[in-house]
Amino acid sequence: MKCKSCLSLFLILLFYVNTIFSQWNPKHPSWTDSYAANGFCWCDTTFDHNLDDINVASVTINGVKRNLRDVCDELKKHPKYRAYKNGDAPYNDIQCGNGPANDAPDEAGCPGRTDLGSQGCNQKGPKFDMNWLSSRPRFGGGNTNVNGTVTIKGQSINKYVSSEGGFGPMRANYTQAGNTEQFTVAPAGNGTISLKGNNGKYVSSENGKKAMTCNRNAVGAWEKFRLESLGGDLYAIKGNNNKYVSHENGKNTGITCNRNAIGSWEKFIITGLNNKSNLQAVDNKQNVTIFPNPAVTNDLNVQIDILEDTHGTVEITTPDGKSIKQKDLGILKKGSTSILLNDLKNSVATKGLYFVNIKLGKKTIVKQVMIE
Repeated sequence: MKCKSCLSLFLILLFYVNTIFSQWNPKHPSWTDSYAANGFCWCDTTFDHNLDDINVASVTINGVKRNLRDVCDELKKHPKYRAYKNGDAPYNDIQCGNGPANDAPDEAGCPGRTDLGSQGCNQKGPKFDMNWLSSRPRFGGGNTNVNGTVTIKGQSINKYVSSEGGFGPMRANYTQAGNTEQFTVAPAGNGTISLKGNNGKYVSSENGKKAMTCNRNAVGAWEKFRLESLGGDLYAIKGNNNKYVSHENGKNTGITCNRNAIGSWEKFIITGLNNKSNLQAVDNKQNVTIFPNPAVTNDLNVQIDILEDTHGTVEITTPDGKSIKQKDLGILKKGSTSILLNDLKNSVATKGLYFVNIKLGKKTIVKQVMIE
């Protein structure tokens, strides 16, 4: 009797184990999300189980979390890409057993091949070509502004601001942008930024007491600035002393940070700042309006006008390209759609300049907004 009981328990246990494995490793092709071919992993998915929700699954490229729908779309442009063929190794996660998994229990419990039954559990294939993805302009690669390099030009005089290599007062009297007219933008906390010259030194406001210089080894209070958007690539630059930067009409005495208000000498065209957000071509079939601007975190509206049904996403980024909030808008119906981003208060910790990146199909529209 004991042997029969043991055998019965063993058969029951075996049945449950087989049932669990069959649930964790479903058959191909219904649960396949990727496949291996030509030495790399490729997508073959319907993005079910929230696979295109960046809060569920994502891939980090150039330091930024990316939506997997965008990654898979870009991989189709890879020179070695081809569609799935019989004989290719299929996998039940998005990257050939290397993750990330969606929110289905089979992927978390047993990532692997879907054509080998339970034997495919935990088998791994190749990964995405991350070097190629990192080079793509769509993900912040392939351009000279990937590190936030910009030029700064006085609007009223059409002359570039120079660091002067740190050897003297910064001046705005150059007709062309060379190495000393290139600056790197980086966040400096509380909605401020720092500006670093090609000499590796930081720009200082000198607290408004004398002409500005580019000779500091580290970022202190005088090396922090706020950008105030005036529309397009036009900005005013405010120092920590609450004064505005003036190009001083290009005089040799140098630029200063001592103005109480914005006049024609306090307006600058900052070129390259938006390139970090991967601007793409925009046609007249799509229009985006941000209001109010400036805005508060619980009252930012995005109005989208399109002539055909289009899938949309919205992403909020800092001036240096760091993503702080992403939202999948789903399929937007043609016409006008108004979206209230009232949940920004949980994501935006500091006041200052932000970019609103709206992707409509394959097009990306970037708007600037000041959060107060």
